[in-house]
Amino acid sequence: MGIPGLMTYMNQHSDVHLQRYSLHDSYLVIDGNSLASQLYTYDTKSNSCFGGDYDKYAYCISNFFDELLRCNITPLVIIDGGSEDKKMNTIYKRTRDKIHAARNLMPSRQTRSVLFPLLLKETFKNILSQKNIKCAQSLFEADDDLASVARLLNCPVLSFDSDFYVFDVMYVPYNTLDNGIVRNPNGNGFMKNCKVYKIDFFLQRFPHMDRTLMPLAATLLGNDYISRSNFKDFFSTLKLPKTSKRKFNGQQRMIEATFRWLENQTLDNAVAKVLSKLNPSKREKILEVMEMVINGYLVASPRMLLPLGFSPEFVNNLLQKFPNKSYKFQQDVNNLKVIYEPKADNDDETDLSCDEDSGGSDDKLDIVMPENESNLCKIVPLWFIQEFNAANYPSYFIDMLTRQIYVCPVQIEDYSQPTCINVSLKLIRVIFKLLSSGTTNCNTLEYVTRGKLTSIVRDKLQCDDSIFNCKFPALSRLREMPLMIRKEILDNTLEVTDQVMNEFPPEWRLYIATIKHWVNEAQPQFGTNCHLYALLFTMLFHVIDKKIGFHRSQSYVDKKFGQQLNALRQSRQNLHYQPATNMYVYQAYSMVNPDDCLLALRFFLSNFSMDQSLLMNPKKFHISTVHAFSLFQNCLRHSCHLNALLGYPYPHPNIAELLNSTLLYNLYNCFKQRHDIDVYISNVLQTSPSLLQLFVSMLATVRSMFAKAIDNRINVGKRRKNRNKNRGNLQSPDDEDAYDAENDNVSYYDANNRYSMLMNQG
Repeated sequence: MGIPGLMTYMNQHSDVHLQRYSLHDSYLVIDGNSLASQLYTYDTKSNSCFGGDYDKYAYCISNFFDELLRCNITPLVIIDGGSEDKKMNTIYKRTRDKIHAARNLMPSRQTRSVLFPLLLKETFKNILSQKNIKCAQSLFEADDDLASVARLLNCPVLSFDSDFYVFDVMYVPYNTLDNGIVRNPNGNGFMKNCKVYKIDFFLQRFPHMDRTLMPLAATLLGNDYISRSNFKDFFSTLKLPKTSKRKFNGQQRMIEATFRWLENQTLDNAVAKVLSKLNPSKREKILEVMEMVINGYLVASPRMLLPLGFSPEFVNNLLQKFPNKSYKFQQDVNNLKVIYEPKADNDDETDLSCDEDSGGSDDKLDIVMPENESNLCKIVPLWFIQEFNAANYPSYFIDMLTRQIYVCPVQIEDYSQPTCINVSLKLIRVIFKLLSSGTTNCNTLEYVTRGKLTSIVRDKLQCDDSIFNCKFPALSRLREMPLMIRKEILDNTLEVTDQVMNEFPPEWRLYIATIKHWVNEAQPQFGTNCHLYALLFTMLFHVIDKKIGFHRSQSYVDKKFGQQLNALRQSRQNLHYQPATNMYVYQAYSMVNPDDCLLALRFFLSNFSMDQSLLMNPKKFHISTVHAFSLFQNCLRHSCHLNALLGYPYPHPNIAELLNSTLLYNLYNCFKQRHDIDVYISNVLQTSPSLLQLFVSMLATVRSMFAKAIDNRINVGKRRKNRNKNRGNLQSPDDEDAYDAENDNVSYYDANNRYSMLMNQG
């Protein structure tokens, strides 16, 4: 939710509100959405301008939770679900802001503007799954669930949201966490130092105020459910404290005045006094929302404990020890005694009685009722709710079910091209129809995406009732269908067959299938041989990391493996390996040698970093290259989500092990300059024969499936003058530039020059 200005207000008195605290030997409830974004923003040294370096991000996530586990902390992660009506205007505004930020995102500006990569949430959840961290997903916004679990378990909650200053919980703001962990001086093990907020600390400044009045303060000051403008008549009589306007703006003074007014009130009397100043025709509706908001802060619901792995017996025992008492106004709202109070003379230039963006008339209430979870549970099967609560699905599934809308995520892309979401519309159509069949039975999905340049458009996607000449199964029957049938739905959507897919390790299959879909759906200039080779070659770093560990520093590698590397290079100086063309991928994958990985590591490390000349010369940054791989990421996002909805007919690909956008960008530019990519790769991997064999096997297996991209060549250079005239016509196999363009009838295409094809028109 969030209360405007409250975080700033609390920070102004942080010496009182926050106290030192040591995390160890306890549960820690974690706001997953907040942590995922904070770790990327402040800890991950990623190149957002290329689309995201998921391996580096995953490494930061893994380190964070490793530290918690070393402190004997049990993390309980809860992430947000679908959007509520109260959030839609905010979501549209943030989408516009992200689109503007993405358009201006370049290497020289990426440190000033953060754009989260498209697959951030998938990467975050993958790491949690690998580490067996308990994770659950609320059906809608997670704040109430986070606070409820923290109160029931009497443990802190980690987030970065002003709402947690109102909930009666121990709240650890993310920005107060110390780097690293230290030894616990009072016992064995480690602890992580931070600062914690408690309402008790806050009440030191307001000693006569009851803690149950905090939710009323949040209601009056405005949140996503109810605007402050509804209480303008109340605020018009509120005397603001006389403080320096330089130090405290009008908003901060209003927050202070609200708490001062509440200090000598009981909850019921305070509600009565507020309502008495409102138009009698509005009181009942406003009271309904006030009670709902107050109880959201006061009542602890146990609903997320079961998805987090706690037994029903444990939950029942806990509830017996933790009785909940909801608030209900005790007076007659229609017969409140009206006490006249003159308007306060606050001598303030700004009208603080209503929100600047309210725009509502005096007769219109500015309130939003919360989503009714029971309504959703009536239309979807129990297994869907359980799998959603288990964080198996993306949050937008709920948006599709409840309001038939999809707000498409923002990517870094070429704004002179159509939006990247177009490449995934076939996948989105199948996802939506599987969700709506037998539930809403709707055939039209509205999706919000980028239009021309930075505009936002709302398009409609029409969806038929049949798929591949068969009627869509009802969502309630989807899990009753054999897994093989569900797999056929995914295979037919991606247009792949088992004959090719079964050649690859299981964890690669959906990734390869998605490449196929990208090749089919992307415009030709974004699905060339260089793009394809870059995607396939990048997959090798997954194998290298598996064999020798995660390394991204050349100096560290030289220090740790220097002697071993020198010996290996000496022994393989004259090695000329000819890979077999008929070896199965799975066999080649199992035969990869760690020494070969170590020798190939230098080449990969040199391409994991951004070319520093891009910082000095923005014209060298080619957004069209980024756009091509943004299209692929968009396909991957939706193929993974369809795979999850169908019950994982394919193992979920580990995105962080397969996708690094800086590496992709650099490899593409490298391959684009080569006359023969195969010869070049053979040279690069000549001293790493098992990796070369794996790549050759991969390429041989997919050659027919990706013929469209392989034949779409952009790396056909001009014929070189023969520098070896005196040596005859023999060409060295080691010369990767030995290539005669006249022997190839493929036209030259420059992805960064829209007019290049005109040069080849006869």
